[in-house]
Amino acid sequence: MKFMKCVSGDARNTGPGGMARLPLGQQKLVDAYFQATVSEWAAIYQRKEDVYARIYQQRRTVALALVDKMALPQSARILEIGCGPGLTTVALAQRGYLVHAIDTLSAMTEATRNRAKGVGLQHRVMTSIGDVRNLAFPDNSFQLALMIGVTEWLDSLGQPFREIARVIAPGGFLIVSSDNTMALHQLVDPILNPALAPLKKAKWAIRRALGLGKPRPRGYAYSIKQLNSRLAAAGFEIKEGVTAGFGPFSFFRRKLFSETTGLSINQKLQDWANAGVPVLRTMGRVYIVAATKAISMA
Repeated sequence: MKFMKCVSGDARNTGPGGMARLPLGQQKLVDAYFQATVSEWAAIYQRKEDVYARIYQQRRTVALALVDKMALPQSARILEIGCGPGLTTVALAQRGYLVHAIDTLSAMTEATRNRAKGVGLQHRVMTSIGDVRNLAFPDNSFQLALMIGVTEWLDSLGQPFREIARVIAPGGFLIVSSDNTMALHQLVDPILNPALAPLKKAKWAIRRALGLGKPRPRGYAYSIKQLNSRLAAAGFEIKEGVTAGFGPFSFFRRKLFSETTGLSINQKLQDWANAGVPVLRTMGRVYIVAATKAISMA
């Protein structure tokens, strides 16, 4: 996969577990959602027949490719924030790294431990319940932090990024993902178009005030520009980034293509984005960025 430098554009993000502690009501909704879907998160990385699952798989593939490009030494210490069911944790351990995986749910950390044990890598994996706003590790503890599928549950990024910067050694790395608010599939569907975001926000505020609808956790969106600027403010230098995933496409939330056609469209558009086609390369569903902690922060 060809990676590009990303200095502008817009983005958001998606994925299981590892969220920072939000206001109590919101955190309960988030934890309840992931508690109810623990088994689904392992399955989604195995499915091949739908676009949504394929995009999650693409996001993970890009993140691991970025890890490989860093050429970290064997036995480097890695912090994974939001480990979910542990697929990425195990993939990192298989590369010879020592991984400390955290999540807000014990069901996720247990699944991660069991997965590592199942392939004989429990000696390379530690797990704990963790809060990205208040990481329980000494300064400069890790060579890399990986936070994939977490930022959409964070109401702000300043404190989480500062905490991550604190526990990463100078010259170490952070890989983080964010859903793209200017993703092509959102621009195609008038209901998903970010231009209508203020109206949708007002609508949901009214529904909540009236007690209508089932309570559900709120997601948070950050553009590529916002994400990069928050990283810079925390002392990180952006190295490279890529957007990945196109679709599923809908119109007024009505599905436009079969899964088979959607998979073909996703692959073709991804190929063009990887080739650096202007504009399109910033319009994937997910933005994944690699950054390094400045040496001067020692």
